Amino acid sequence: MIKNLILAAAFVLCGVASQAQVKAVTETGEEVVLYSDGTWKSTAAPKAGWNTRLDTPSVKKGEKSTFLVKGKKLKYGIWTNAKKWTFSSDKMPSVPAAEYFFKLKDGDAFAMTVPEEVQVNFEALPALGLKIAQAADPNARITLEENRLVNGVLVKYVEMKVSAQGMDLVYVGYYYSGAQGIIRFMAFTSANLLPKYHKDMEELLNGFTMEVK
Repeated sequence: MIKNLILAAAFVLCGVASQAQVKAVTETGEEVVLYSDGTWKSTAAPKAGWNTRLDTPSVKKGEKSTFLVKGKKLKYGIWTNAKKWTFSSDKMPSVPAAEYFFKLKDGDAFAMTVPEEVQVNFEALPALGLKIAQAADPNARITLEENRLVNGVLVKYVEMKVSAQGMDLVYVGYYYSGAQGIIRFMAFTSANLLPKYHKDMEELLNGFTMEVK
């Protein structure tokens, strides 16, 4: 079960960088990233405005999330409850862009951080994540998308349903975009287990921070 779930997830969590081909400048001076399929995304950083309006949900790390896992490729961190979650930085051949892999000790819930130096416009992040997922499942769909402030950091919260390798999966996670690049921090499990593990998955996700020394 666990091996099959992780294998199925690997088909969905492939890296963004493999799609990025070249940076270019438009006739108006805007820098964009061109992709092999002819599409493009602006590299502009997110601007303040309606993104951070007063009703934007705000969450903080849990009191028991006291162990900080620090990013290597980009400067970020994950505050983790070490009694609940294990983590590894061992590379997975099927998901070479993933930096950390997390597993719930007492259940079939998992998470990955995927940092990329390529820059993508904040508002385009969910669509890009969906496009990656649709390479594995053309019927993949986003079921919820909203802006959140996580420990003071603006992110896109995305819930996505995907079928891969004969399994129905649900992804919940945060997409971040900034001057360093982008970070996808996605937790996942099989669709039938989401009600059981959703709280644990969100607790892990809420440990995301960019305040790392």
